[in-house]
Amino acid sequence: MNFKTILVALTIFTLYINCYGEDFLDEHYRKGIDYATQGQFKDAKKEFENSLKINATSPYPTIAIQIIKDISDKKITKDIAMHMFNGIRSCNDEMYENAVAEFSYIISNKPDYMHAYRFRGNAYRDKGNYEKAISDYNQAIKINPSDSAIYSNRALTYFIKGDYENAISDCSKSIEIKPDNSAVYCIKGAAYCFNGDYSKAIMNCSQALKMNPNLIPAYRGRGLAHQFSGNYKEAIADFSKEMELNPKDADVYNRRALSYLANHEYEKAWDDIRMVGKLGGEVYPELLLGLIKISDVQNGTNVEDDRMGTIELKNGRRITAKIIEKTDTSVRMSSYNGSIEMTISLKDIKTIRNSTLFEFDIQKSTEEYYTRMKDVKKQSNAHKELMSKINKLRKQYGLRPDQSLLDGPAREKYGVGVDELSDEQFRELLHVLMK
Repeated sequence: MNFKTILVALTIFTLYINCYGEDFLDEHYRKGIDYATQGQFKDAKKEFENSLKINATSPYPTIAIQIIKDISDKKITKDIAMHMFNGIRSCNDEMYENAVAEFSYIISNKPDYMHAYRFRGNAYRDKGNYEKAISDYNQAIKINPSDSAIYSNRALTYFIKGDYENAISDCSKSIEIKPDNSAVYCIKGAAYCFNGDYSKAIMNCSQALKMNPNLIPAYRGRGLAHQFSGNYKEAIADFSKEMELNPKDADVYNRRALSYLANHEYEKAWDDIRMVGKLGGEVYPELLLGLIKISDVQNGTNVEDDRMGTIELKNGRRITAKIIEKTDTSVRMSSYNGSIEMTISLKDIKTIRNSTLFEFDIQKSTEEYYTRMKDVKKQSNAHKELMSKINKLRKQYGLRPDQSLLDGPAREKYGVGVDELSDEQFRELLHVLMK
């Protein structure tokens, strides 16, 4: 069993923004859906109203109340409404084929019912069929171009698809119609972030947090924008706030550790890696390899240094040495042990390439994980393959489902579980496994 392969596979994840905060599918909303599927619309309406008291910015209880109102306004029959709510429940339960079937039935009987297109679009999006989702949102917008939530639904689909320009455009339209929805600013900020405009990403996520100080994805999006733009202290602050709001999310420790690593706070990065394991998560391979290389340097087992650089002179010669100082006119360098020093004029230099222990690009390595598994079908197949490998490893070491995957190798090597290892033993174990 190649443990490195398993660790790499375990890092595959997607940034799925929860559009409307942690409570948009709260208990009252779910109860309301259950009542509505049984035709108990009066009780359902009360639950949806209670849901709005918890999260006033979520459009879903409002839409549910509108569907019930459509019955009394004779826009739809009770049968159509029950099919709508059955489809919505199927979406919530991730039974997307059932959901599509329910909404398609409604569209065949009521082809101008906008909500059916909206929710079928959501089902297609969550299935990974983005083109069909966008087609349904387009139809819903034709029927009602003043509904802000359809634009935000389509924006999220464009975002997941990687079409950030259209995602930003749809967010702007949604905000124009309904400017008080914090979630839309969050999606817009994330789209700007992955489109490379970090200042606008930070601005939009900050606006979302002004409206909703507990919106976890806004801290995540702003933290990533700070991280990608090299503002590591600000990124650490945002990821730390995300931890306060969601302390059981192992992956946020990965994100913060990346910033600690880039900010040369190596011990804190190691501490966060330890927390990833304790919470049952897996460490980003680049992060782990980076810290291992740094440990090698600090222990004197590697001749690289975090100030090493390569200078290419205009005459074609290359010099790789420790960069001591850079000025507006020259670069001062020395051999690794400091026995030889030289000063080279910038007029003679063609290029300077820093080599900070290893080639580590935070934006590139992080974006790879956020974009790699956008295709839901691929994600499903990769997940099945991954779970097969995990189950084999658990069986090999006799691990319970709640035990860290590192627990077996830890017991085999040291005779104790991973939580009982010293910091030195923990790092040594990761070092061995990654080779």
